[in-house]
Amino acid sequence: MRALIVGLFVAVLGFSGVAAAADPGDAIVGTWLTNDGSSKVQISNVQGVYGGQVVWLKEPRFPADDRQGMAGQPKVDRLNPDAALRNRPVMGLAILTGLHFAGGNSWNGGTIYSPANGKSFPCKLTLAPDGTLNVSAGGSVFGRTVVWTRG
Repeated sequence: MRALIVGLFVAVLGFSGVAAAADPGDAIVGTWLTNDGSSKVQISNVQGVYGGQVVWLKEPRFPADDRQGMAGQPKVDRLNPDAALRNRPVMGLAILTGLHFAGGNSWNGGTIYSPANGKSFPCKLTLAPDGTLNVSAGGSVFGRTVVWTRG
């Protein structure tokens, strides 16, 4: 019986060591539904740098009434200011780049790109106590914050 108790104690210590070794910045890693429900973004950590790419679109194709002649075709980054990038599919597109864990519940130093208008903005992410993700783009004076949910 004593051996069983000692074995369980050692196992619990081992599991707690694994949990303690996890990167606290990884709290945002996973899939997030954007504020308007139009897309999902998969956030990942690659060597301490956080980024996110589009992994789901509610409407993955241009609508039937598309005025630019792309009706029914898969959505591409057609508003990108760089003409060479305008044929990139939105599905799989990296829209969050260069974020670093700043401690607490914050990630900053990165950029968010909007294929809806072809613009990039400095961004900051803050994980709220309720588990939602506040995505702030454009700075404190002219910026805006939207809320993403796990999804």
